[in-house]
Amino acid sequence: MRHFWILLIGLSLCCSAALAQEEPFKAKVNLVLEDGSVMLYSGAKKGVKTGDEFELQRNGVKVGVIKVTKTTDLAAYAKMVSGDAKPMDVAVRVAAGKPEKAPPEEKAEKEPPKEKPKKDKDKEEDKDSKAKKKEKEDKPPKEDKPKEEDKAKAKPVEPPKPDKGEEPAALPPTALGLSGLMLMPSAHVDGLNKGAVAVYHHNADDESLNYTDTMLGFTYGVSKNVEVGYMNMTTSPEATGTVTAQDIKTNIISLKYKFHESAPEGQGRNQPAGMDYDYSFGLQYFSMSLPDSIAMGDSIKATRFFLAASGAMQQGTLHVALYTQGGSLFDDVIGDSYDGFGYQAGFEYPIGAPSGKAKGSVQERMSLLLEYDDKPFFLGVQEAVSVGLRYRQENFAFTVGMLDVSESGILSLGGSYHF
Repeated sequence: MRHFWILLIGLSLCCSAALAQEEPFKAKVNLVLEDGSVMLYSGAKKGVKTGDEFELQRNGVKVGVIKVTKTTDLAAYAKMVSGDAKPMDVAVRVAAGKPEKAPPEEKAEKEPPKEKPKKDKDKEEDKDSKAKKKEKEDKPPKEDKPKEEDKAKAKPVEPPKPDKGEEPAALPPTALGLSGLMLMPSAHVDGLNKGAVAVYHHNADDESLNYTDTMLGFTYGVSKNVEVGYMNMTTSPEATGTVTAQDIKTNIISLKYKFHESAPEGQGRNQPAGMDYDYSFGLQYFSMSLPDSIAMGDSIKATRFFLAASGAMQQGTLHVALYTQGGSLFDDVIGDSYDGFGYQAGFEYPIGAPSGKAKGSVQERMSLLLEYDDKPFFLGVQEAVSVGLRYRQENFAFTVGMLDVSESGILSLGGSYHF
């Protein structure tokens, strides 16, 4: 009976060992380098070897495959085999690399062995033939070399890479200067020696005042982190009982500085998975020259300082800004307080997939624009919600929208050329 129980326990242990499956090794993607290679948190100390293949998973879904090309004690570098990679993707090892074989040692020349008896010789030959046969069976079959067409199909489509230091590309100029949505600036900048010229036309058909705005200006990147902008606005009101049809000139001078990344080169920023933030600080100076018929002084001057952040998400881009402004902002006449702190928020949502890959870092596409401003003194209202559509390609952008949809209902048309 005792032998029976010993045999039963032994069989249970063997079955458990046979059924136990080793959980595959997992690591995290640290960052994606500019050349498209991927860096993992785990290295040789954790058993990662050259040739290991990992499956990339995002939210439990396979998004790509990478193959390790180089390892250090604490990190591993891999190339993309298929799909795409983002920081914090989970890498699951699906195939282990083979260790490199050491070069065969040169054997010293030996005297030829003495001939064995025929019987022993036949036994040896039989052993050799069996060993060779077994080696052939164990050897994996050679994979057929893929044809050129298959290679082209299997090659992953890489996303367009922006110029070094400019990620992502700047947006077209707003109606108030600086790159952004329709009125609010984004945190992105044009980049060194890059810029755009823009023209806008606004048509306001209000119960109390009808006017048109014609704007012409430009943005230009004086360095990879600094952008300047200028916009000249001509406001043409229709004559009423209190307002004469005299043009009002406004000059807007703007500056925007995008903060440097704090992380050292070659290391990623500490950002939430799935988002990539940019931050910038800037100012806009408004100088409006008034005709003699308007009893509000010769000119109105105002300055707005802002801090903006833009985050590229999987679907669309979110923009937020905090600002403080002051100056002659009609406070005494209208009675609304525009001085002090305010905020802006905007969102750009792509409509459909990009229709094609353009040169550089811009794809041809249509986007829905939505923005909110807490104190838009340039519209003469408190709080304004604006919506629009933008069509963008490599060198041109066209925008149509409605500013302050709840009250003024200003139709906005704009276009820009990028260089």
